[in-house]
Amino acid sequence: MRTLAPLASVVVLVAWSCSSSSGDGTTGGATAGQGGGTASSSSASGAGGGGGGGCPDGYGDCDGLAENGCETFLVTHAKHCGSCAQACPTSAHSSATCVDSKCQLTCSDGFLDCNMMAGDGCEAAQLSDPKNCGACGQICATTSCVNGVCKPLELATAQAHPYDLAIDTDYVYWVNEGNNFNDDGTLARVSKKGGKVEVLATALLTASSVAVGGSNVYWTSYGNDLTMSTNGGVFTMAKTGGMITQLAKNQLAAGAIAVDADNAYFVSAGTPAKKYQDGEIRMVPLKGGNVVTLATAQTAPNFIAPGGAYLYWVDLGLESNMYLDSSIWRISLKDPSPKAEKLNDKLPFVNQVAVDATQLFYAQAFLGGIYRMNLAGGMGTLVGSTKLNPFSLDLDPTNVYFGATEPKGTGSIHRVPKAGGKPFQLAAMSAIPYGLAVDDTRVYWADFGPTDASDDGTIYATTK
Repeated sequence: MRTLAPLASVVVLVAWSCSSSSGDGTTGGATAGQGGGTASSSSASGAGGGGGGGCPDGYGDCDGLAENGCETFLVTHAKHCGSCAQACPTSAHSSATCVDSKCQLTCSDGFLDCNMMAGDGCEAAQLSDPKNCGACGQICATTSCVNGVCKPLELATAQAHPYDLAIDTDYVYWVNEGNNFNDDGTLARVSKKGGKVEVLATALLTASSVAVGGSNVYWTSYGNDLTMSTNGGVFTMAKTGGMITQLAKNQLAAGAIAVDADNAYFVSAGTPAKKYQDGEIRMVPLKGGNVVTLATAQTAPNFIAPGGAYLYWVDLGLESNMYLDSSIWRISLKDPSPKAEKLNDKLPFVNQVAVDATQLFYAQAFLGGIYRMNLAGGMGTLVGSTKLNPFSLDLDPTNVYFGATEPKGTGSIHRVPKAGGKPFQLAAMSAIPYGLAVDDTRVYWADFGPTDASDDGTIYATTK
């Protein structure tokens, strides 16, 4: 809704006439400045802001009555805006106002003036218009806009707890944990345009994270045993399917994964016996080779992101501290003897991290904040605040996109400018948004599903 700044109070000074009795009983009509003067009259001969000669700027004699002079203030009068002949038009779903001698529309609640044409007023119903859903130009990927929020496009339904998601130019890829969280995980993909779901791999051992690079897709397996056995690993195959290659074997609780041109980076989450304080950050070449440990003694590491010459990640912290001691780390990928650097610590439950060329962005769960900081570390700056629980994160050149869980357990997708501002809701769905990725036009995410025992997960897309 466009709103107008409050106008300064305007004091109209009226030259009141002074009556006096003369010796012969007649009444004198002399006023200050000139005989017979009236309200806002002047001996000046200007155009009078369109109100006729003899009126001061900003006033007009619009009723033609000499006795009240230049009675109309043209600067704010909706029926005589800028000139006596200019009435601000009344239009649908709006009220007309005059500001600085120019007509403006004030939209009624729930309506927007998106085409900037005064003739049709505030023509867009922001609560239901799929081309202006919640804001001008917010086009829904479907034709449904409900209460100012787009109904997202369903790319795949009936998925067994989709846990992470990645995209390339044409496809969306995801891993399903499975229903028994053991050996029934799957890797699948679907065209961004929609269509038939292609299952690329089955019987995965608690598939946990996925990434794409070049002609291949990569994923991690937590293992087939939630008591922390070391049968997790890193796997790859062609994006079109085929033979699976295991890049890393016998990995302990392999979790979040990211790739660059040469390597796959992944986390080993640690063990309950040591309160997950024995987590590690590891690397394996995409062409195969030895697994290299980059950092040790990490506390529940997760959410990994390569950026330039560094690799960034989050340590969730101790569960016994309610994860109020999360920290953000990085390590050089160019230094032959790198050392892990702690960039920020004692953060309340950092849930995700993403980087661009100059800044690092992270989400704080429960406190409902998206923050940014310098890549070299330092204090975080609030980008956007929400009462929700931010859960997943991605960037484009202008905005931060994030998924969040609602107080009632439902989920939603939002964007907020990197420079800071109020988050704007893009979509809503039934459960937790695990995994989120953006391209030039859309946001994609995995809805884990509202229950633990059925195939009710969904892969969604909506317009950015």
